[in-house]
Amino acid sequence: FEKASITRTANLLHLGYNMKSAQSSASEPSTCLVCNGTMEPLAQDHSLSGSNKRGDDLRPFRLYSCTCCGHVQKALDENWRASVQDLYERDYLFIGRHINVVNGSVVSRDRMAADLFIKVLGLSETGALLDVGCGYGTFLHEFAQARPGWVAAGHELNQLHEKRVLAEGATRFYSGDLEKIQERFDVITLNHVVEHLTEPVAVLKSVAKLLKPGGVMIVRVPSFQRVHTDFFFMEHCSHYTMTTLITALALSGLKVIHPIEGLAEIEIGVVAVKADTVSPIVCDDNARAEAMECLTWAESLPGFIREQAYGRTFGIFGMGGAGLWLGVAL
Repeated sequence: FEKASITRTANLLHLGYNMKSAQSSASEPSTCLVCNGTMEPLAQDHSLSGSNKRGDDLRPFRLYSCTCCGHVQKALDENWRASVQDLYERDYLFIGRHINVVNGSVVSRDRMAADLFIKVLGLSETGALLDVGCGYGTFLHEFAQARPGWVAAGHELNQLHEKRVLAEGATRFYSGDLEKIQERFDVITLNHVVEHLTEPVAVLKSVAKLLKPGGVMIVRVPSFQRVHTDFFFMEHCSHYTMTTLITALALSGLKVIHPIEGLAEIEIGVVAVKADTVSPIVCDDNARAEAMECLTWAESLPGFIREQAYGRTFGIFGMGGAGLWLGVAL
């Protein structure tokens, strides 16, 4: 089964500096999570409901887009907070691993990612890597096998999975506040983390401080342009395009040096370094229209399945966000 596409830090939502905007949000979002721009309602005439990682209930949500940078996000209202907070008050489980299908064979996406990062970055035989939001340590396991001479460190919100992460091959484990970490790293990865952050710029700034001089950061997020059902996964409060992700990184004092290609078409990935100056905001003028098109398609999916499967037995393959949402919606 495919692991749910979620942030492995349990979203860092309970770190004090990042929970602030979720707690103070009124019923209408006042500013963009990325650039603090003004928000406009998106799909006002649609009745939207999504599911969380447990896949046991549907909760209503609302979407907005930024008039300044084009970023698409959920309203961090009471419905959203209840879904997320209730989820993370329990033991957060990771089902299976991310997979890709290549030439008809199932392969580990974490191993593909480790091999690709080593190749793209030209990594030597020694160094230090930190995976922020390491979950069970599946990416660290693959990276440590490929580069045994490296420090392969993981960070999580708490110590719940520390023993398992270390058993997977991680050489170090950190938990809690990122700013308490004294070590510095050549490479820092955030694999499907940023889409969950209620204060992405603040967290990215904290992560960037952990880079060694000349260090690089790798950020991967899901692409709603390819996975239209991403809107219905409640943990994802932000829905990035390449342009809005670059904006978030730029406002965090980082610049993208090149995209990551060849890993998975369903996600957006970039390599970033510390920038000398903050780049101006570039608005993604197409994000709003693309979001509406993708959202409309995804909304039609449950009805299409019911029509095609009427009177017959059918199943849902995979435990990703789409599978969990469809399992509840159907």
